[in-house]
Amino acid sequence: KTDLEKGLSSQEAKDRLEEHGPNALPEAPPPSDIIIFLSQLKNPLVYVLVGAAAVTFFLHEYADTAIISLAVILNTILGFLQERKASRALEALKKLIHPHTKVIRDGQTMTIEVENLVPGDIVILHKKLDHGIETDCFPLPSGHTTSFYQGPQFTKQL
Repeated sequence: KTDLEKGLSSQEAKDRLEEHGPNALPEAPPPSDIIIFLSQLKNPLVYVLVGAAAVTFFLHEYADTAIISLAVILNTILGFLQERKASRALEALKKLIHPHTKVIRDGQTMTIEVENLVPGDIVILHKKLDHGIETDCFPLPSGHTTSFYQGPQFTKQL
């Protein structure tokens, strides 16, 4: 149970973090290069071009077949390079972003990484809430310190 005046103790927060794990959604690993490359071929335009290449091949128009095939290969390579670069840039950005929040622990207001929030933490929300709520929270009315939500935890986007 959480003390509404002092919040959780550092030891209790540490124990809960070990028990419940970090406050983070599991992330799928980034796609491999081969998956990114093959995904470039899942495009209706590529299907049309491959069909056109097949038709021109059977009509013995080998120059047209070569040009169409070159267009498909070039499109696939350029799309792969762009998507791989974007994927790597996104991963780099994710490593740079470490959102923080204010909580009450050991009777003091402190700033911690959102990932270290645990069930029972008292999160301090600011009047100007322009950054969202960092976790599943049950708000206490302003000036109200006699009750605290201890019910089941929900994971839901609001």
